[in-house]
Amino acid sequence: MTDFEAIKLLREHRRKLSRLPAGSLVRFRASPPEDLGRCNIGIVQRDAALSAVVVLYIDCDNQPQQAVAAVSDLFIAEGERDDISD
Repeated sequence: MTDFEAIKLLREHRRKLSRLPAGSLVRFRASPPEDLGRCNIGIVQRDAALSAVVVLYIDCDNQPQQAVAAVSDLFIAEGERDDISD
């Protein structure tokens, strides 16, 4: 096995361990941030651990904020993409 093959195999394995990989669009379920605005959607900032992730979201003042959220409080929302080109 070459180094490149090993790296590819390890990356695939890491992806399987991460329930919410970086870039996943998510919605808050049980305990959203207190200042969550009208748009209940966020995007995972870094590769997710098994229990918590850093999520970038929009607050009440329409400003991007970061929060740490439990993976169990999120669900993937990629199938609900709207046209956001407004």
